[in-house]
Amino acid sequence: MKKDDILVSSWGYGQTNIDFYIVVGVTPKSVKIVSVRQTSMKSDTPMSEFVVPNLDMVVGLPMTKRVKLNRASGVQYITINDFANAYVWSGEPMFQSHWY
Repeated sequence: MKKDDILVSSWGYGQTNIDFYIVVGVTPKSVKIVSVRQTSMKSDTPMSEFVVPNLDMVVGLPMTKRVKLNRASGVQYITINDFANAYVWSGEPMFQSHWY
């Protein structure tokens, strides 16, 4: 992971939540990230849409997270909390669903 990478976390039970982050700093074993709001691209149903990060809307305080490696896939990731990990975003819109 490197500075200015966009990270994405997809999580949820009964619905799919998408969170985006931008890497604002890097050390040999960790990254400093800040949360980024999202923008809806299109909607297939009234309770879902595809979203992308809105880099003009950085929110919250920076967080430092240790970079980990999935040994099976070779993909780097960070743990956001006990139910969500974040990976480097592919650049493709992400599917999100909700109940309201």
